[in-house]
Amino acid sequence: MKIKVVFSIILILMLFNLQVSQNVATANGKMRQRSSVILIINNIAHTNYDQKLTKIMDESLHKKIDGIYNEADGADYLTKFSGHSNENASTKDMLDIVRDSSVDYFIYTELQPFVKKENYNLIYYDKSMTASVVLRIMDVKNGKELYHNKYSIESTDTTDYWFIGNGSVAKKALESALFRTGEAISVHLPL
Repeated sequence: MKIKVVFSIILILMLFNLQVSQNVATANGKMRQRSSVILIINNIAHTNYDQKLTKIMDESLHKKIDGIYNEADGADYLTKFSGHSNENASTKDMLDIVRDSSVDYFIYTELQPFVKKENYNLIYYDKSMTASVVLRIMDVKNGKELYHNKYSIESTDTTDYWFIGNGSVAKKALESALFRTGEAISVHLPL
């Protein structure tokens, strides 16, 4: 009998606490509005497997913004950024392209051409590829760049079969660079 009474009291207190916290949140009226973001992925690596690399980038970078930000469709703007490097483009020029959107922030990523090195001897064959990903985060509303960096990561594979595919080594290097890029987005993109 005592256990039922204690359990009932605890249950009532938990329900009361839940109701009070909901009332406080709605009374304040200051529940966080998600910021809106445009994500542009510009793949200028010019490889035979560009579509696969772009898909890897898309999946990896969306993990960092999905559920936290409202993503606006960037398809209209992608054509204006694709096909050439925008690593050194001025912030003003880049923001002028997306200014007519209603987003708060603009994330520009660029996969640059891979740097490939091969070494071999009588027994082993080594292949290394360096993936370079440019990340630029811009505040569209205030017209300023929040973050600009380039991540270059080298990945190496070794075999005694004398065959290593470029795609597998490139994928390893890209995934390492995207890890760093994703962490930078988490740190530097305001909520």
